[in-house]
Order: sequence, then C-alpha cells, then structure tokens
Amino acid sequence: DAGQGTSYVYRVDTTNQTIVPDLTQYSYDASANVAQQKATYDPSTQCWVIIYRDIDNSNQGHYVIGQLSGNTTTPTISYGSVQTFQNSIMNPSVFFNPQTDKVIVSYVDVTSSGNAKTITGRIRPATMDIEWDTPDTISTSSCDFPAIGFNTNDNTFIIAYEDVTAGDSFVQPLQFAGTTTTTNALQWVGIAKTVSPNVELFKQGDVVTGLSLSQGLPVYVNYDGTLTQTPNEDV
Repeated sequence: DAGQGTSYVYRVDTTNQTIVPDLTQYSYDASANVAQQKATYDPSTQCWVIIYRDIDNSNQGHYVIGQLSGNTTTPTISYGSVQTFQNSIMNPSVFFNPQTDKVIVSYVDVTSSGNAKTITGRIRPATMDIEWDTPDTISTSSCDFPAIGFNTNDNTFIIAYEDVTAGDSFVQPLQFAGTTTTTNALQWVGIAKTVSPNVELFKQGDVVTGLSLSQGLPVYVNYDGTLTQTPNEDV
C-alpha cells in the first residue's frame, strides 16, 4: 500500500494457547511512506505510541496515539491525528518509563549534524497527543542506530549508539530529571494509635517505631507498612 502505516490486532487465546489475528487493516498514516516504525504501550492511559520516519516528508519524525475499543471478539483501533515531534530523524526507538508515566524516544537528529538525541513526553489521551519536553543531546558526533532500554534495577535508561565520527560503539546510562519516584504510599496528617475501644491518635512528642513526631516534619508510610521521615527514592 505505497508504504503507508498500517496495523492489525492480535489477541491471545489463553484456552487454546494460540495467537488469533484480526485480519482487518487499520491505517494510522495513509499518505506517508512510513519507515523504521516503533511502538510502546502506556498502561496508565491505556494508549500506545507509534513513532516512525516519514520518508516522503523530509524524513520527519512523526507519531500517532492509538487506543483499542470494542471487545476481544470484535476489537477496533482508533487513532489520533498524525503529529510531528522532530523535523528530520533516523533510526528512532521508543520506550515507556513506568516511573514517570512518560515515553522516551531516542533518534538521530539529521538537522543537527546527525547528533544522537532523546526526548521525553507525557501522553494526553483527551487530545490523543503528547506534551513533549525539551530534547536532550546524547552525543554531538555524527551517530547512527541509537537504541534505548530501561534499567529497572536503578531507574536509569541505557542508550547504545554508533559514533560514526569516532568509528566506535558506545553504551551509556542516562538519568533524566524527574525519573526518581518515591515509594512511600502517602504522607499522613495523623496516624491512629488505637481503634478499640476508643480511637487515639499519636501526638506531638510521641515516638512511632523509633520516629519522633515533630511539628512540621512529615511522616511517610512505606508500601511495606513501616514508617519513615525521609522520602524513599530506592526502588
């Protein structure tokens, strides 16, 4: 179909342990010559992002947001409009960061001497688009084939790329602003000490599991039920 961007729905039949294709073709860009398309899923918005290079439009970096509707028997894909996130790109990759609920895209910026760059953005399902942040330059050399992945052990992205100028390949970690998320469940105004026969609250000067409660000092409860006065940024 002249290189247009199309997609299909595949569902898993868990009873028969098979993959069942829906042979309906869903087009997300019927006018472009699509190349190097990549996709990722955002479970927080139940949307996915397709990133690609439009060969017939000055190699622009385009994206579309898609959503599934219907049911498992008759699924339907709906797409937002085609959007541009970069004027001219090569070799895009896309990944979803569950720590920040943002997508991150790595690509070669053809308009900037072939620099390897990344850009992050948050999906807006109401408008079916992405609110993009400012791009980050990874390498100022002429680069090719950047690929990106998420290291869940230390909440860091790993990017690999070929430095054409140096004639070598590189792998480096990337820590983006805002990618650390506290694992404290809530910040509490008051904490119940007893519930029966009367509700009694901890008060100023009390000690809670080794923590001294002081006015103006927040107390956090961790997911394991322990308390702390320090926001926990460990995984």
